[in-house]
Amino acid sequence: MMDVLRVLLFIVSLYVVGILVFRLIMRDLSHSSIFETLAVSFGLGIGLLTTGAFVLNYFRFPIALSTVFLLILFLICVPVIFTKKNYLSSLRKIRIKGLFSIINDLSFFDKILVLLILLFIGFVFLSSISQPLNTFDSRAHWGLTAKILYHNKTVYSDGLFDVDRVHPHKDYPLLIPYSESLVYTFMGKVDDQWVRIIFPFFYLSLLLYIYSIQRRFFSRSHSLVFTAVLAGLPSLTIVSGGGVLSGYADVPLSFFAAVSFLYCYTWLHSYEKKYIVLASLFFIFTIFTKNEGSVLFIIMVFSMFLVLLSLRHPTVQQKSIAMAMLFFIPLVGNLPWFIMRTHLPVYSEYNYTGLLNFRSVAEGISRLPMILIYFFKEFFLSIHRWSFFGLLITFSGIIAIKKLFRNHNLVLIMPLLSYCAVLVLIYMITPFQLNDVISGALIRLLTHIAPIGVFLLSKLFYDQKFIEFKIGRTSFRGL
Repeated sequence: MMDVLRVLLFIVSLYVVGILVFRLIMRDLSHSSIFETLAVSFGLGIGLLTTGAFVLNYFRFPIALSTVFLLILFLICVPVIFTKKNYLSSLRKIRIKGLFSIINDLSFFDKILVLLILLFIGFVFLSSISQPLNTFDSRAHWGLTAKILYHNKTVYSDGLFDVDRVHPHKDYPLLIPYSESLVYTFMGKVDDQWVRIIFPFFYLSLLLYIYSIQRRFFSRSHSLVFTAVLAGLPSLTIVSGGGVLSGYADVPLSFFAAVSFLYCYTWLHSYEKKYIVLASLFFIFTIFTKNEGSVLFIIMVFSMFLVLLSLRHPTVQQKSIAMAMLFFIPLVGNLPWFIMRTHLPVYSEYNYTGLLNFRSVAEGISRLPMILIYFFKEFFLSIHRWSFFGLLITFSGIIAIKKLFRNHNLVLIMPLLSYCAVLVLIYMITPFQLNDVISGALIRLLTHIAPIGVFLLSKLFYDQKFIEFKIGRTSFRGL
């Protein structure tokens, strides 16, 4: 029972920190639904607590329970101090009434969708806590690093810096290992069963956010449909391939990247600075989660820059401020990690930056047909992994080709295509046998952009009115 209470205390701490910081940024929580508040608050809580713990470690402060409590107290006090209005009255403005409104107004079709989503969430939570970490990377990499951090109380240990230790990915970002080590710290021991509890919360937060961000633009029933599509993607839930039950960092990265990307998209419709602030913070966490997060960050900054060049509005000043924040906040936030990473040992075969040169690309051209075949099979024929998602987004993109490349949509489609192009390039230059790396890794890598793809699919269906969902009934147009 004490183990459960300590884990709950950790989860509650994340939400308390996240809600207070979210309130500080948004100024008025009445403009955010309860679902958005819960989703973003979890991301802010776990992101700030883990990056904060790393910064303390970087400056030689040990990560003991007392240190963690002081960090939490600091993260709670700062938003309270810098919030001018009464905090309790402000928190009461969270739109909980929207939750009761949804329950009362749900049509039969909506109730079926909600039930389906809840079944997926329940399955993920029960499966996560029913067994310990049991996949290779969750134990040999993320779990091992978490145990090194927990037992040594510091990142400066031979387990990470000694090149002779058996640990092939010492330079991997540390958000997941720090998250797991903080769970161990709260529990006072290593527990590979309860440490898995953080992963279903990433999955839950991803679904809540995708639903809430759709509701800014689309109807309730329409948003529920595509939230159910995302919830039911086998690639997100299965153990193999980096799903939420695997204990890998891919679903957490998908969540952080989705929040970052879609808040950038929201800013293009409102020009409110708070959305760029949130996007920038979540890009800090995206970079600190996996190496692919840095790729996603670069791609998004470049895409936003090109899109803003083509827009007459907002003003030049607004564009400049937004781009400066989007670029510098994530870089400054990860500066300690960038510095430390230069001192960590890296195996040459995993150093893709060093492998990227004209010769390796030229030699990899011969692999291109096989790589494209793998992408085709993964995207269109792997129904057991992606259901009919690949076929749906391709079909809707072709039908809505004119709207697909409009300015605001470009900030979604450009990153998706660019990320796939980067993956192709990586497989062209990898020193490993192509069959050995692409068959198991491609599903994990595509998972990183799956939520953004689902949002784009939702928008294309909504714009083209392929299916028009209404409260109380469903009518079909165009299909």
